[in-house]
Parts: sequence; C-alpha cells; structure tokens
Amino acid sequence: MKLLLLLLSLFIGLLNLASDSTPVSPKTKTPPPLTPPFLQYEHCQWVDSVIQHLTVEQKIAQLIMMPLYPKRDSNELKKAIAWVKQQYIGGIISFQGGPVKTAQWLKRLQYESDLPLLTAIDGEWGLAMRLDSTVSFPKQMMLGAIRNDSLIFKMGKEIGKECRAIGINIDFAPDIDINTNPKNLIIGYRSFGENKQSVARKGMAYTNGLQSQQVMAVAKHFPGHGDTESDSHKTLPIVKHDSSRIFRTELFPFRQLFAGGVGGVMVAHLFIPAFETEKNVASTLSPKIVTGILKKQMKFKGLVFTDAMNMKGVSAYWPTKQLIEKAVLAGNDILLMPKDVKTTISIVKQLIAEKRWTEEDLDKRVRKILAAKYWLRFQQPISTKNLSARLNNANAFSLNELLRQKAITLLLNSNHILPLTVADTKKIGFLTLGKTYRNAKTINEYAVKYKMGLSQFGTFTTFNAEKTKQTFKNQDVIVVSLHAPGRRPKHHYGIPDMVFKQLTILAKQKKVVLQIFGSPYLLNNFENLGVFSAVVIAYDNDELTQKTTAELLFGVYGYEGRLPVSVRGFLAGSGKTTKAVGGLGYSKPETVGMNSKILSSIDSIALAGIKANAYPGCQILVAKNGKIVYDKAFGYFTYDKKQAVKTYNLYDLASLTKVLATTLAVMKLYDEGKLKLTDKLSTYLPWLDTTNKKNITIIDVMTHQARLKPWIPFYLKAVNNKTLYDSLFHKQWSAQYPLKVANQMFMNKDYVHEIYRRIGNSPLNRKKEYKYSDLGFYLLKNIVEKLTNQPFDRYVEQTFYRPLGANRLCFNPLQYFPKKMIAPTENDSYFRHQQVQGYVHDFGAAMLGGVGGHAGLFSNAEDIAKVLQMLLNGGTMYGQHFLKSSTIAYFTSAPFLPDNRRGIGFDKPEKDENIGPTCNEAPEDSYGHSGFTGTIFWVDPKQQLIYIFLSNRVYPIMENNKLVRMNIRTKIQEVIYKSMESNKTASSK
Repeated sequence: MKLLLLLLSLFIGLLNLASDSTPVSPKTKTPPPLTPPFLQYEHCQWVDSVIQHLTVEQKIAQLIMMPLYPKRDSNELKKAIAWVKQQYIGGIISFQGGPVKTAQWLKRLQYESDLPLLTAIDGEWGLAMRLDSTVSFPKQMMLGAIRNDSLIFKMGKEIGKECRAIGINIDFAPDIDINTNPKNLIIGYRSFGENKQSVARKGMAYTNGLQSQQVMAVAKHFPGHGDTESDSHKTLPIVKHDSSRIFRTELFPFRQLFAGGVGGVMVAHLFIPAFETEKNVASTLSPKIVTGILKKQMKFKGLVFTDAMNMKGVSAYWPTKQLIEKAVLAGNDILLMPKDVKTTISIVKQLIAEKRWTEEDLDKRVRKILAAKYWLRFQQPISTKNLSARLNNANAFSLNELLRQKAITLLLNSNHILPLTVADTKKIGFLTLGKTYRNAKTINEYAVKYKMGLSQFGTFTTFNAEKTKQTFKNQDVIVVSLHAPGRRPKHHYGIPDMVFKQLTILAKQKKVVLQIFGSPYLLNNFENLGVFSAVVIAYDNDELTQKTTAELLFGVYGYEGRLPVSVRGFLAGSGKTTKAVGGLGYSKPETVGMNSKILSSIDSIALAGIKANAYPGCQILVAKNGKIVYDKAFGYFTYDKKQAVKTYNLYDLASLTKVLATTLAVMKLYDEGKLKLTDKLSTYLPWLDTTNKKNITIIDVMTHQARLKPWIPFYLKAVNNKTLYDSLFHKQWSAQYPLKVANQMFMNKDYVHEIYRRIGNSPLNRKKEYKYSDLGFYLLKNIVEKLTNQPFDRYVEQTFYRPLGANRLCFNPLQYFPKKMIAPTENDSYFRHQQVQGYVHDFGAAMLGGVGGHAGLFSNAEDIAKVLQMLLNGGTMYGQHFLKSSTIAYFTSAPFLPDNRRGIGFDKPEKDENIGPTCNEAPEDSYGHSGFTGTIFWVDPKQQLIYIFLSNRVYPIMENNKLVRMNIRTKIQEVIYKSMESNKTASSK
C-alpha cells in the first residue's frame, strides 16, 4: 500500500507538471539529434523515482499491452481494470466501439492505474479504422496518389488531435510497407505504394503530423510486409528476397523514419530466410532481426512493439511459453496482446530467475517505456463534452474531401474527353456495376445532378456488353463505374472475370469512361486499357469518394492524382492533370463554417408545414462557398401521399421567373449594350406610343414603381359562367389554336393580342411608388424577343440554362420530362377544370402558351442553385462568362432607397420583417425573389450563401395561405443564419 501511495503521489506530480512548458529535471540528458523525442526523459527524475519502486513483476507488466473492446459490456471494463490495477500492465490497445464510450473507459483506466498508461489504436486512416461515428480518412494507397505531402502531414496532425481527444497517445501508423506484390492479401490498400522514396516521404509526413500532437507514431511492419502473398493473421508469410534487396528496398522507408525521429516501430510476423534460418522463427521472434538489424545495425532507439501475439503467424507455431520467451529475448520492448497477463509475467520472471535474461535488461526497456509515458502525458483531462462535434469538425471534413480531390487519378484521357463539361451537347449514360458502400449514394446519383443522362444500375451477373450497348444506344458516352465489393485481390476483388472481358467489348463499340472504385490493381485484369476513352482510379468505394469523383468528372475540380503502383501498361507515377472549370460541389456544413446539428432542425420546420397542410411537399437547398450543404426533399406531390418528393422533381417557380428568366435576359442585353435601363418601353414596343405606358422606363418596371396595376385576370374574359368560349379554345392543336394552356386545351392565337391590348389600356396608379406588378414583365419578354430575334424560352435556355447544366430549369417541362417528374399545382375548377400538372399555374402565362416574362419556369432546387452560384461568382461558371460582375452588383442593389426597397428585377430585404420576404439576419446587400406557388430563393453575397425553398402550397387550392401564416420560409432562413453564427462562436472559444 505504501508503494501504491508513493506511486500515486508521483503520478499526481506528473499531472501537475503537465502545464509546465519545460518539465525536464536537471538530471535530464539532452538527446542527440533525430532520436525519438521521448528519449530526452529516459533519465529524468520522475523515471528514476518510479523505476526504483517497482517490483520485478510490476516492471515486467510494463512490457505488456492488452486489448480493450468498448463495444462489449461492462465485464470488459472490469477485466481491463484488473489488468491495470492488480497486474500493473503498461498499456491498452483499443478496438471496436464508439468514441464516447472509448473515452470514458480510457479515462477510467487511467484513473485506476498507479502509472500513466500507454493507450494505442490501429488508426491508419484515423479513429474510424476501429471506432464508429468518426471521420474516415483515405486509406494509404489513396494517399500514395497525392503529390503534395504537406496534406498528409495535416491529416496526421488532425488524427493526432482526435486521438488525444479520446485519450489515445499511440497510433500504430503509418504503414510504410512497400507494396510491390499485387497479390498481397494483407497490405495492399494499406500501403502508400511501390516507390520507396514516395513511401518514405509520405510516412515521414504522417509521422510528423501525429507526433506534433504528442501522439507517438509507430512505423510498421518491420522489416517489410509489402511483397508477401499470405496473411500473417492466419499463417506465417515468407519474404523470399535476398538481404541486399531487402536493405535496398523494404528497409529504405524505415531508415528514413528512424532518422526522422519516429517514436515506435512494429515488427511483423514474417519468415525471412535471408536474415533468419531457423524454421518458423518469425521476424518478431528473431534476435538477429530485432536486436541485430533493427537495434544495432539500424540503430533504432525508440520503442519496439511486436505485432499482435495472438496472430496465427506466431501463435500457430509456438506454445505460449516459448512464444513469450522468444519475443522477449529477440529484443522487443512491448508485447502486444499476449494470451494471458499472469502467464506472461510468470514466463518472463522465470527467464530472469534462470539467468537467461537479466533485470538490468528489463530495466533498460522499462526506462524507455516510462520515458515515453512521460512525453505522452496528457496536457488536459479527457472530456466527453461535445466530443462528437470536436471529432467531426470542419477541418477534418474539409481536409478529408481535399485529400480525395488530390488523389483520384486520371490515367487515360483520349481526345481530352474529361472533364465532361455541363454545356457539352454529348448525351451521357451512367452505368454502375456492383454494390456501393453501405447503401451510400452512388456516383450516378451525384453525376446526374451535374448533367442529366440515362442512369442504370447493374449486377456483375447480368452485365452484358451487347445488351448495354442497346440500352445506351442513344448516348454518345457511357460512364461505367466499377465497384469492387472486396478489398483483397482474391477472385479479382470480388469481380467475375467475364466483367472485364465484357467491358472491353463494350469499349470497342462505344465511348466508355471507366471509373474504378477499388484497388488500382483491378486494371491488371483488362487485356487492353487503350480501348477505353478514359480511365479513372478512385481507390475507394465510400460515398465521399463517389461524390468527389462526380465533381472531378464534371470539372468542379481538376484531376491531379498519380498512380502509386504499376498496373497494366502504366508505371507508378502515371497520371494526367486537368484544369477545374468550376461549379457547385457538395459538402458537409462544417466545411463551410455551419453547424450540422442546428441546420438539421430545418427538417422539423418543413415537416411541421406538411403536417399542418401548408403544402403537401417541398424541396429545400442551402449552399455556401460554392458547396451544397443541405439538399433535401420532404412530403409528397399531393396529400394522398402516393408519390414522395425527390430532389430531382420539378416545381412551378411562379414569379421566380421574373429573375431567373426575364431579369437575366435584360442583364445580358444591358451588358451587350443593346438596351439601357433608362430606355422607355415604347422605344422597343412602338404600339405603346398610343397608350398611357408611352413614357414608362425599363428600370421603373423592374423596380415595380411604374404605376402598373398588380395583375389582370385575363381568363375571366375567356369564360362564360365557368364555360370556355368555343371560339377561343379547342381540344386539339391547329395552326389557329397553337397555344397549349393545359391538357387538351389549346387557345386561339389571336387572343394574345387581346391580352396585350388590355395591358396597354389598363389604368395607371396615381402615385409613382413601389407597387408590385406582373404586367411590365409581359412587356419585357416581348422586348427580349425583339432584340434577340428568338423566342424568349429558347434565348434564356441557350444563353444561360444549358451552358450552366441547369437542364431541369425550363418552360413547358412536359416537352422534356414525364408528368410524374413534376409536382402538380392547383385543382383548377374555374378555368382549366383539371389538375394542373406540368402546365404553368399562372393564368396569364398559361394563355401565352406557358412562356411568360413573369411566370412559366419550372425547376428543381439544384438547378436554380447553379444560376445563383453563377451570380455569386461574378457572372462566371464552368469556365464561361455569362454576365459582368458590375452588372450583377448594379441589378442586385436597391437604387431607389429609402422609398423603394426593390432591386432591379430582384427583391431586397425589408427592415420590418413582418412585411418583408426575409428574416432580420439577411443583410442589406442580399437579394432574391418569392413566388405565388410557395417558392423563394435568397442570396447573401457576403456569406456566399444560397437558400432555396420550393413547394406547391397552391395544391389543391390557391387560397391556402398557411405557408405565409406559419412563416415557414423565414423560419428556415433564421435557422440557416443561426447555424453559421453558432459555428463561428464555437470556433472562437
């Protein structure tokens, strides 16, 4: 008990020293350069004091690290407490579980232990290698494709922070095996590649990142597991190379990391005849390898860990007693996961008693272990407060995306077919073969957001080149995404041989872009890669990789990755570079400074509106800094709940047309000098000279101060007691009745003149002030058509929508999409006498054939976002110039403040939120528009923020005003701003 109290006092003293920036005692020796950083404490006062008071058994226990499985029940924790409290083991390695429970258990174990514990994890790609609900960084094969090693340092630093946050002070990473064997069962994707210099550089960057956070890096698997074909978990692999090759190649990265100060090394279970001739003596058990080569010849002074002692590579060949004896006598400092703690202590104690090993040798190893514990001491107590948010932080998310962007590799790009620009007229087909990771969104689902195309999912067993060619016969290019279900090379990573043959046949007959979601070694199964138009290696199969691959495919980013291993016809280092053409990407809210948890409360607001019958369904999108961070659909097309709303469904945008069509067109013509905003409407429409509209200017119309009446119910003159005049409407199209108003409803073309006559003859308001009106936008449409000599819809589609890839943004959507893709609006019982679906709800726009300057556009939220992002970009997108930035700034300003809040075509915030379109947080320079059918978009240029809400609140009747009364759209906008403010506040603490 006295000893325990003394050691506890020493431990408390250690913790008190944690805040001291120079805790080294006068007895501390200055270490030589490039040695593991903890060795400076090998002879410090604390180490000297502790080792003097430990019994032989306690010192032996310091050599032992045992496994912890927080996923299991409390008996697992009780067992671990017994190890640290009663048997004095030196450390714990944590496996399956969640971060909170792991942190709680490790904190408890540190409390129960008289000495600080070494706490480790296998975290090659971060905590996610072992723990759920954490960030999964790329596997090392993907990292090997990155040209900028500083990114790997940043990843190591972030992983080190996350390790510290849960109480981990050792990461068994990096893996610096040189993978030169495509058949390697156990390394493969865990290796940086086959180039020894690249492996060494990246391994050192990872090490420096970890150790910058006082988390020990452990290089593995010494002396090199890369060129093997069996799994050391199940058997003892053989390395057949001679010593010259091993020293020249496999040991090269280890020499570099040893010189760079890596704290630890893990010895593999390998049989290496070039170094050890005794049968079945693994490298872990060989004094010639561990002491002779590692410690003496290579002069490694850090901690030497065995690989897990329960692996079949050693446990299947030696009984426990001999296994422990050999591991200790070989020179290992720490025995990882021996079968039993008591037995292990007894075996080592007997070695000393039999004078086959000495207590002096034991003390040397314990002294190193204690020095490491002193260096790895925690600066702050382990805390689970906000742990999930701290682990899943903005830096981790953005870095994780960036690593993938820089790694995905373009190997072949015939005739520069990639990137597939959204404005390209090629018809694209998307084919997915194989299963995606955990039912994640696929590359196809992301790809069609950029450019519509025929999308198909297939299985390996049903795939056939001829059948596929027929399915995609109208497509110019087929993007084939091949998803490997397995991570090991056995059976081609789970892909049948015939798939490679059939893909080759298909590529000889059609232009095929092949994307590999798995190991680059899969390319070795193709006889001739030259038949493909492009070949992309994505390395992994998770959703983030698929999203990023789609962004690269369409040029949101440029390809930069380089192949880390040699494959069919391509040497390591191969790869092509392309330039980004820009555009919207997809990301997590934290990457742009928003709080996911707060942002997710939008869900409840949207669902509350549906529950209250404010609208049957809706789409909501939020984008910031060029990234879509929230993109969801809620509810159904109608209240019968037969068809759920999807993000690709189209809604009637109503008055959003005024901005997304008419205002854009006027801006373009203004840019080109074809009109001036001070011009009179009558300058372009001479028939207005005989009306009271003669002197109305374009700018007054677009700022809604032209004294025009709000609207005219044109349809009332076309019906008699709810019955249509036969002279005005027919059920079938003809040259005299070409204007389709609704299903089986065509209007006489002559009645268009009546519409414009009534606009011309309509009275003006007495006072020139802000009064919202549709009428001027009827006239602006005509001006655009006259100046461009094109139909209005064709002009805006060709000038803006198609080049932006906004293919769902259109007038008369039934010309392009089936009815089931379009949300219905009203059940019209007074004019059209049918459910209006795919036809514009607005009566005036409908009577113009669905194309109005004030209404008529349909879209989903994603395609509206493309237009708005172009505005935020200053008029550019996808490498094309659409508008001058000065024009955008002018039109989105409010030129007639304080009397009129409106922009030029755009709406602007009102200081009194009770009458304005936005919440109070929307700044003065923000802009947007709302629509009668229950739609709105809003743009905040300072925050680079886009908010879009689409609904069909007019279903089944347009008198339903619950959306406005419940303030749904404004409440959602408030949440968006709150999510930014909350994240800003949290990051400043």
